[in-house]
Amino acid sequence: GSLVLCGPDGRIWLSHRGTLYRLHGDQPQMEREFEATINALAVSPDGDLWCEQGGEVLKFQPGKAPTDTVIRGGRVTAFRSGAGGDWWGASREKGLHRLRDGQATAITTADGLGSNRLMALMEDRESSVWVGTDGGGFSRLRRKQLTTYSVENGVSHTDVVSVAEDRQGRMWLGTFGGGLCVGEKGQWRPFPAPGV
Repeated sequence: GSLVLCGPDGRIWLSHRGTLYRLHGDQPQMEREFEATINALAVSPDGDLWCEQGGEVLKFQPGKAPTDTVIRGGRVTAFRSGAGGDWWGASREKGLHRLRDGQATAITTADGLGSNRLMALMEDRESSVWVGTDGGGFSRLRRKQLTTYSVENGVSHTDVVSVAEDRQGRMWLGTFGGGLCVGEKGQWRPFPAPGV
């Protein structure tokens, strides 16, 4: 598959068929960065590029080969920079990872996460981190407290594949098999989508 990402400087990054490219301006000119099969891609506010390849998260500066491995083991499906300089990685097998000051910490079902198989990751306007899981609903990490929501709380399905926040602060969940779900203040309800 292909991944595309726009960095804070407006630069477009494209991972396609085993190669990472950097696009220049409005021209269809691409510069090859390096060859690798990339499963997740992010750019930090300072312009460093982060990518997941072969179960490792690599950090590098554009124009240079990746040199820093920041997380090892477990396929990372999504990651992003968060408030206060933290980096968050959602793993397909090993839960949520927080990277702070060069140290990676795993947050798993042993800590209250709904499942260690994560499919979605986002940070809301209050700096809470939300993860959608495969089979465990979704979880919110807010000020070091983890809360998990599932069908018992009105969530329409246990497989949550996307999480988004709207302008009013409501949380929207895309599920695999249960359609859309919307929630605010801890109350969740299915949202009827056209044709569902």
